[in-house]
Amino acid sequence: MLHWTPFPFVRYVVVLSAGILFQVHVRPAPTYLPGIFAGLAVAYGLLAWRLPRAYRGRWSAGTGLVGLAALFVAGVLITRQRTDDLDPGHLLHEKEPVRYYRAVIASAVQERAKSYRAEATLEAIEQAGRWKPSRSRLLLLLDKNGEKPRYGDVLLVRGQPVRVAAPANPGEFDYRQYLQHQHVYHRHFLRPTDYLITDHQVPHLITAYATRVGQYAQSALTGAIGSKREYAIANALVLGVRDDLDDQLMRAYAASGAVHVLSVSGMHVGIFFLLFSGVLGWVRRLRHGPVLFAGLMLGLLWFYAFVTALSPTVLRATAMFSFVVVGGAVQRRSNVYNTLAMSAFGLLCYDPYYLLSVGFQLSYLAVAGIVLLVPGFYRLLEVPDPHAAYRQGRFWRKLKNRSDYGRFIRSLGHLGLDWLWSATCVAVAAQLVTFPLVLYYFHQFPAYFLLANPAVLLLSTAVLPLGLAIILLAFIPPLAAGLGFLLKWAIWLLNASVFLTERLPHAVVGGISITPLETGLLYALLLAMVGLFALRRFGFLWVGLGLVLALAGSHGSKLLVQPRRRALVVHSIRQHPVVSLIEGNRGTLLADSAFLVDERGFDFYLANYWWRRGVSETERVRWGNPGKHLALSDYPGFSLLVWNGKSVLFVRRPLNRRQIRLPARVLDYLVVQNGAVRNLAELTAGLRPKQLVLDASNPSYLNARLSKEAARLGIPCHDAHARGAWVVEWEVE
Repeated sequence: MLHWTPFPFVRYVVVLSAGILFQVHVRPAPTYLPGIFAGLAVAYGLLAWRLPRAYRGRWSAGTGLVGLAALFVAGVLITRQRTDDLDPGHLLHEKEPVRYYRAVIASAVQERAKSYRAEATLEAIEQAGRWKPSRSRLLLLLDKNGEKPRYGDVLLVRGQPVRVAAPANPGEFDYRQYLQHQHVYHRHFLRPTDYLITDHQVPHLITAYATRVGQYAQSALTGAIGSKREYAIANALVLGVRDDLDDQLMRAYAASGAVHVLSVSGMHVGIFFLLFSGVLGWVRRLRHGPVLFAGLMLGLLWFYAFVTALSPTVLRATAMFSFVVVGGAVQRRSNVYNTLAMSAFGLLCYDPYYLLSVGFQLSYLAVAGIVLLVPGFYRLLEVPDPHAAYRQGRFWRKLKNRSDYGRFIRSLGHLGLDWLWSATCVAVAAQLVTFPLVLYYFHQFPAYFLLANPAVLLLSTAVLPLGLAIILLAFIPPLAAGLGFLLKWAIWLLNASVFLTERLPHAVVGGISITPLETGLLYALLLAMVGLFALRRFGFLWVGLGLVLALAGSHGSKLLVQPRRRALVVHSIRQHPVVSLIEGNRGTLLADSAFLVDERGFDFYLANYWWRRGVSETERVRWGNPGKHLALSDYPGFSLLVWNGKSVLFVRRPLNRRQIRLPARVLDYLVVQNGAVRNLAELTAGLRPKQLVLDASNPSYLNARLSKEAARLGIPCHDAHARGAWVVEWEVE
């Protein structure tokens, strides 16, 4: 039987998370929430401390439920407090235009190919000659021809920040929501003439010092490693700086299931923690050793956080391991699940929007999965080492003859195999626990992660301490150069193992799209299997079979309707005329030659939508070329498509007053592209389109003018610049 008494914070964090999600998705009216919380808190206090002892045992369940209800409401209230668009003083609520504003650089400045990127805190705005305080967090992109700002610089800026745009295409990555979860709602691209650096006011001294340490660490690593590809990996793996990574490297690491090593996160802090726990293990045997060990470990953990310039992901992981260290120092019998939940509880109280971070979710799931599953996996192939004594203590005194040396070498081989098996168990546990979320968010799964991850884990364990040693010893150039040579070759081996895995056939199983319900069913199935093997309760098998049937039913229902589903999408992609035609599981992309070869653009704008629609057969067609499955007729300046009973006319180039003659005057859809039409009345003189679509390859001012003209002519019009992609979905009989 599973008892919840040892896991109080697991209960607390689950209920707090439920309150956070309730506020995020439901947004209840705030009128009675403080009163409800106060009433529940008082009721809990009375039941817990004022109830006669004779009744406490009988009412313990009710008391607990009242306390959890109060915690649920507390989660709602904390989230409301941290939701910026509910703040009346936020820039979102300003109606008048902003002519000038004052902001302070509040993050490390990142260097991109053509700009500097930094987050800034808004302090005041000027409207109609009056300055007044205002609040917001801004994403600033500054032209590299101007002066590079520093953390703490005060900028006087001309112009108005713009709201981060919502995704313009179905399935497109929601960058707006991603930034909002980090409390960033506005962005502004600044030319050198748009701003002045007027002062330097450091918002937080600790962050300023961490930023300088991070910059020093980056320059030390870059100077010690000569080749660009290797120092790009070193900066990413040790510091989390990914500015120099190219698309080829990112794709290779994603295909091998090792892309997580390029984002400094819980794994890196875990390696750091285990490494120094082993090195400093002897400290625990001293007088007051546990307290001294905890102090040293906390200092080292937070030093690494400073080296990464207090990266949010590292801060979360450092907080998590700090709880583990402190729990060990006070010598309490702490449960590791409770310790993990305690750290998550504290972080969510600080910022409830951490819960919506993919990194937060994956980090905690991976650590919990490793703790839960690795001991059981390891016991499946646990082989005692008969010669382990030859590696213990002053082992050299035991090596007296040739047979002793042979046993010592066999013991080292056993140790290597044991480490390989342990690394494999860790990789399997982490991948197993996180794969439903990976499928939900990233729609792909690395087929050969078992081959790549042990090597990646081994080499990452070498790269991280080498990188930190270079940072600490950079003031001794010969020593730093020698360590840089070792680090360069360790990274070369890491890259070689990753690229070798990527070249294997079917390295990535992609195009997988699952719903939130299916994600929940997969996790329920995983828990049922853990319960079956850990608790040896046969009932979990029947639960698992029921969940498998539910998953099969969910997937089967999609397969039944998929052959009848059709979709026509005119995408909103600036300077590119792009159209998707989806018929069952076959997708056809109509686009210009530049977009057809842009894999990154396809992945960003279209891939998620195609996978969600179940597309498995694809065809890419350049405008002007006939497709295998399309009745597309191309004429000078325009193309006519008749597809699944719909007629679509694409006007792609100026017609120079030529009239379009069609067999049938009634046209379903008329799509104007590439700024080809200037006078809508002339174009539609011989046509009667049911719908006019102005795609994003036209200039925005032209779309606005043609939209007004269409309104005068009584033609329904869709402007892709203003309203995003135009989507028509239907089912055939």
